[in-house]
Amino acid sequence: MVRRRPAREASPADRRRDRPATAEVTTSAQLIDALVAVGPQLYSFSLSFIVIILLWVGHYRTFRVVTEVDGATILLNALLLFFVVLLPFPTAVLGAHSDIPAAVALYGLAAGLTTLFSTLLWILVAEVRHHVGDMPHRLVRLITLRAAFVPAVLFVTIPLAFVDPRIPLVAWILLWPIQLAMERRFRLRLDAPRGPLQNDARP
Repeated sequence: MVRRRPAREASPADRRRDRPATAEVTTSAQLIDALVAVGPQLYSFSLSFIVIILLWVGHYRTFRVVTEVDGATILLNALLLFFVVLLPFPTAVLGAHSDIPAAVALYGLAAGLTTLFSTLLWILVAEVRHHVGDMPHRLVRLITLRAAFVPAVLFVTIPLAFVDPRIPLVAWILLWPIQLAMERRFRLRLDAPRGPLQNDARP
């Protein structure tokens, strides 16, 4: 005689996924309930939008100042494009399973690798190849630190998903305002008066 396994109790996320998307909505309460049901998908879409905007701005600023492109730059750019194209997959997984730590960790890994290659691209053209014209080294270093901040946050917060998936989800959505604040602070530092012993020469 074959014993049947007891059915696993459906989680709130399972119940949201099983709810028919075409269910008729006739009252405000039903509409609110339907909007809440798609909240995780809306969140994952918004998060990926923020990540891609940060990548796009960084990519634009990088190639606005680049004076020369070599094979290594093209290769890193291709790898960056690969992970950007891949990002919709973990976005969909996160939207459907935002309460599962592995889904959150998968998204953090994918977004972390994407932003890491963006940072490596800048480091290659600015710090290694010095293909950024006469840009002061002090400015190059500040941009590098700001660029490295995003993948660092993504990778560091991945283990926290297995403690509470909400922790990295909150941390990641704050990346945009933190980046804006960092840019403002860097601009203030660059505009601040400098002492006679300070200069922009590379060591």
